[in-house]
Amino acid sequence: METTKLQKPSEGSFLQPKKISIAEKVENSRLLITSPIDKPREILTIQENGFSSILMTLGNISLIQGQAKSRKTFLISFIVVALLLGRTFLKFVGSLPQDKSKIIYFDTEQGLHHCKKVQERIYKLAGLSTEIENEHIQYYHLRSYAYKERREIIDYVIRNTKNVGVVIIDGVRDLVSDINDASEATLITGFLMKMSDEYQIHILSVLHENKGDKNSRGHLGSEMQNKAESVIRVSKESENKKYSKVEPVYLRELDFNEFLFEINQDTGQPEILNRAAKKTYSRPQDMDMELHRGWIKEAFELETEFSKTKYIEQLKMIASNFDIRLGDNVLREFVDYQLEHDLIQNIGTDKNFKLTKKI
Repeated sequence: METTKLQKPSEGSFLQPKKISIAEKVENSRLLITSPIDKPREILTIQENGFSSILMTLGNISLIQGQAKSRKTFLISFIVVALLLGRTFLKFVGSLPQDKSKIIYFDTEQGLHHCKKVQERIYKLAGLSTEIENEHIQYYHLRSYAYKERREIIDYVIRNTKNVGVVIIDGVRDLVSDINDASEATLITGFLMKMSDEYQIHILSVLHENKGDKNSRGHLGSEMQNKAESVIRVSKESENKKYSKVEPVYLRELDFNEFLFEINQDTGQPEILNRAAKKTYSRPQDMDMELHRGWIKEAFELETEFSKTKYIEQLKMIASNFDIRLGDNVLREFVDYQLEHDLIQNIGTDKNFKLTKKI
């Protein structure tokens, strides 16, 4: 791709922010108790065992992380297909509104040949003709540009494209010069959050993991994990490298059950491997009271009191030992339920919880 000179960003863009007085900022940021607030529109979920795991809503950002060659781009392709079809593809259920039906895909890493393969894969999996351009997806190859130019292009395309619902950035690391620069990490994450909120779109980014652990790379990874609506991990299955495992790292709502997929070598089609579903609970009252008591007893074996955050961490660890996945929001309900039923007590204040055992 030949590098071309970009137009000067207009006022109000990421690179040329519109000047707003402090009084306007204060007024715009004030939230009144009487202000009606709509629930974010869900556009990607996983439905299983009667429960719904919300992965993407309009106005938010999310992250897919994994080691190199773990098939992150394959997973992105499956998500895009579900969104394009507006129905279930593999595990994913897509549901874009008509006025937000366009997907913009930015690839910052791969050469033209591999970008073309990804583009063709999406079209074929979605049952679309590769002879004509589909109006619901636009694909951009940004490898040949400098990192600042990539940011300019992304900013410009989002602002000048109608009916955008989802933006994919396959290689968000390539929007900064140094992945460990805290100020750059804050800048880019802030940019993504601002654009997603301002245009009521969802921005899904892809980032590599550290080689020594399961954390996203650098300050950028830490910042994005903290701000993302959902963080999903893809990894090669240790027992058989032809399988990739997909698991929730952080979800604001109910975690989905991890699953494995492979690419059928004969058909080229992705396939989900059958594996026993892990038990989960959407409400604390769905779990037997004796199990609540057992978890509480285990949580307080070594400690006499916890802050609310630390107690939630304990419950999550105990649940995982039972092969049960629970998100933070559900576990907050567990804490409230246990307080209401006098299983635990708060000897602190409403702002600074000190939770102790009461059974």
